[in-house]
Amino acid sequence: MPLLVLLAPLHAAPLTNTFTTGEGIANPLLQGWIPEVVNGTVGGIYSDRLFAPLCAQVNTPGCRSDQHATPHVVGMSVQRSVNESVRPQDRLPARLLQMGYQTETQDLHGYTVQRLTPSTNDASFAVVYSLVIDAVEYTITFSPSFRSDPDLVNQIMAGFVFTPAEAPAAFVLADPQPPPTDPGAALPYRVYLPLVANANTSPATSSPKAILTQSTPSVATLTLASPSAALMSQRTPSLSFQVSDFPRFEFNEMPELAKSNAKSHTNPYKFVYKVDGVDSGNGALFIDCVLRESGYEPAWCGEMPDGSTTPDAPSLDNAYIRVRDLRLMLLNNGSVEIEQIDEKTVQSGDILILQYSNRADYCWDGIVVEKSDDVYVATRSEDHEKVAASSLHCHYPDGTEDSHPIRSYIRLDSAAPSATFLTPSNDVALKMVPGDQLFSYVATESTNGPQSGVRGVTLAAVIDGQLQRWLDRDPATSYTADLDLPCRQIDLMALAYDVVGNADLGKADYLAGWLLIRGDADGDGQISEADYAAIRAADGLSRADAGYAPGLDPTGDGMIDAADRLFVENLLLHTCPQP
Repeated sequence: MPLLVLLAPLHAAPLTNTFTTGEGIANPLLQGWIPEVVNGTVGGIYSDRLFAPLCAQVNTPGCRSDQHATPHVVGMSVQRSVNESVRPQDRLPARLLQMGYQTETQDLHGYTVQRLTPSTNDASFAVVYSLVIDAVEYTITFSPSFRSDPDLVNQIMAGFVFTPAEAPAAFVLADPQPPPTDPGAALPYRVYLPLVANANTSPATSSPKAILTQSTPSVATLTLASPSAALMSQRTPSLSFQVSDFPRFEFNEMPELAKSNAKSHTNPYKFVYKVDGVDSGNGALFIDCVLRESGYEPAWCGEMPDGSTTPDAPSLDNAYIRVRDLRLMLLNNGSVEIEQIDEKTVQSGDILILQYSNRADYCWDGIVVEKSDDVYVATRSEDHEKVAASSLHCHYPDGTEDSHPIRSYIRLDSAAPSATFLTPSNDVALKMVPGDQLFSYVATESTNGPQSGVRGVTLAAVIDGQLQRWLDRDPATSYTADLDLPCRQIDLMALAYDVVGNADLGKADYLAGWLLIRGDADGDGQISEADYAAIRAADGLSRADAGYAPGLDPTGDGMIDAADRLFVENLLLHTCPQP
């Protein structure tokens, strides 16, 4: 039998611990009952199961006279209605109704209580009570042993005291930064092909441009404005950036990594942690390490503060070794929980989470590696390279099997967002004056497929064949670059990442920029009388005035004046050199 993910006995309370109060719930009649978890709160839910003590130890209603007798068990959970760690339709009362439990209402301490009873004698509970007080949900369960003692059920229920103000704070999923307003359809990419005069003192009369879209071939036929003109450059920005240059979450690699690690056990992390000096198998750590190997940044897998790993000593401080912690981490980092009942939409790479059928806790997990007649997962076990998800069961601390656990799936493969340059415009980018250049852009969430929110944008440039990353997955929406590099083509890319780490170069936006020679006001590749005339016509304008443009201020002092005219006079007929 494979080792389970959650070693529940390690968390069970010693016999000396007895129940007094939970978070927002108390019952003096249960004083002395043995709690499985003392006041345990995870994900905004207080939950506990109380086992009836031996009468020889505590003489309380429902105690056991024989240590071999099946104990009564009372379960409790408290959570606020707005809690987001468990969806309303997945909470126990809703699930029991789907399983055919009958419901009726009763009065308890002036509150309306929903009483749920099974239609068969082999059900997990004798009776379940559910009530909501001040937007706090209470669920109380009674084990099958209570079927023979309904008066004790009524006695225990009458003893409960509810204090909603003391209920645990709700767990709220992180709200990703909403994307800015969609600016509309992205403009087609433009590539500037500057012209220079070859053995000809007359400048070209215009600058040809090529309009590129995703389907445009990389080589285009252009009609040049001047027979004597020569092309400066033909590179397009989409060809300058390589996929390998931009790390991202490699979701598609997860299934093969999961199968390989589950089968071989050669992974250095071993997927175990020590409890009292004994190695304990751990499926949550298995997933944590596969995620890390796939490039999923929130995963730990034994990572230490200095970035190193400790494969022989993972712990709660540097790894996810509990399913509930792993699940909350995934949900809090943009992952999507898909419908638990219908497995038709499950796909390879989804993460299986196995939950006990009658308690808000988890026992096993795995990574979906195949979908055919059933859903197959890889888990932390050498014989579980591929095992049917429907065959996995949970086990309780006492060794009994929960043969009807709840299967849910978490998807990390959200649709990557797109990025669009806002400034400079295409025409301005093709005629940039050397110096500080402001770039602004917008990242837009995809409308096709699951969404996890926009994390940020990587802004990159290729200058003289060298890749530069100006920003990396940064939430900023603008950047000022120091580009005092005349006569250069600069390929620019804005690549948007979602919260999970997905990115798609096909949804990036590109600009082919050209840095002019200072004084080339009209951007035709040569300093000419036309540039001098344009600067003279703008004489006296400053940065604050309408009509001011950086190209008209070659000295860059913020004022168009005689110094700029002198600058142009001294460089008349200069052109950008051929690359």
